[in-house]
Amino acid sequence: MFYTIKELVKKSADYDSVADLMVQTEMENTNRSKEFIRSQMERNLKVMEQSIAEGIAGVRSVTGLTGGDAKKMDAYIKKGDFLSGQPILEAARNAVAVNEVNAKMGLICATPTAGSAGS
Repeated sequence: MFYTIKELVKKSADYDSVADLMVQTEMENTNRSKEFIRSQMERNLKVMEQSIAEGIAGVRSVTGLTGGDAKKMDAYIKKGDFLSGQPILEAARNAVAVNEVNAKMGLICATPTAGSAGS
């Protein structure tokens, strides 16, 4: 186990990638197989990709107070006339998209806590 980025970097030197270290750590902590963990990771990735796509398409919260901003951000990015780099804007847009899907009580992946996912 590791508790700092420095420890993570040091420990990851013994693996092909940080991802391999994380899978091994999960295997040790849960006694689950590598195949099971990888399948859960794949499922979580698909859920996140779907929630991003849904948010970018445009959603409204149950109360109607939030929503639509990820769609606006996507249109802004597509214009190509921005000061910051495109990856920064896409990351922000994707975070807003997931937040909006979360606000409409849609399916998102919020590991380990859902509380931070929509903030």
